[in-house]
Amino acid sequence: MRVQIGVGGGHLRAEFVVAQSSVADAIEARAGEFGHVLGEAGFSHVLTRVVVDPVRVSAPDALPDLPADGSIVNLQA
Repeated sequence: MRVQIGVGGGHLRAEFVVAQSSVADAIEARAGEFGHVLGEAGFSHVLTRVVVDPVRVSAPDALPDLPADGSIVNLQA
């Protein structure tokens, strides 16, 4: 699972990226509680989004450097 959180001006946005729909269902079932607790903590608006994307979950945090434009690249593995 990956979680991306953005905060600004009393607003909080949380995006949960998961690999399985069962995990997404479990998070969505508790999203109301999550928003309520954060509202009590002082956030005026809380947006929660759950995305099922197994590729994005397993992707590295940073992509490797790409070759410069016009470079010759060997694509054989």
